[in-house]
Amino acid sequence: MNSGVPKNHRPTIKVILVGNSGVGKTCLISSYFRQSFDFQAIPTVAPAYSCSDVKRSDGTVVSLQIWDTAGQERYHSVSKLFFRDSEVAFICFEAGDPESTNEVPNWIRKVYEEVPGCSLFLVLTKSDLRSKDEMAGLKADAQSKFADFNPKGVFITSALAREGVQELFTEAAELFKPKGGAKSTTNIAKDESPKKSCC
Repeated sequence: MNSGVPKNHRPTIKVILVGNSGVGKTCLISSYFRQSFDFQAIPTVAPAYSCSDVKRSDGTVVSLQIWDTAGQERYHSVSKLFFRDSEVAFICFEAGDPESTNEVPNWIRKVYEEVPGCSLFLVLTKSDLRSKDEMAGLKADAQSKFADFNPKGVFITSALAREGVQELFTEAAELFKPKGGAKSTTNIAKDESPKKSCC
């Protein structure tokens, strides 16, 4: 696993994390790269980029281009630039939080406006704050409530406990389908280049 710009020509998948500010998108990425958990993380105000090479179940290695998009409403218009060419979207919402849960359909619509064929992963965050029974109920509710959007699944995660995080990104890598050769990396104009750190 590595963080930064890929130095090879491996096939790639662009993965974006979207959701309300404060649901834990940046912490998920930090946990994935096994960085220390920041209890006072500063909200992301501009998209940040990182990269990870993942070995799939068939033995092939895929590079995940991971984009952490800003959650605040005032940055939504900027974030749309980074929805483009995405193949997987992690729709993040905090377990048991009605506000972020109710915004899930809006985030899905924003993704589909730019990439109608994007694969959706519904990601329940901060599971460490709830009991296992509560999380089972919340997952079932999400599966029922958002079934019409045909998500790939509902994933329970905790950045603090590092539960479900590795599995989440590994599942994203499994979605890669070769299309006559390796995919090229996403090109971003110089004046739109994001930060390359993940937090």
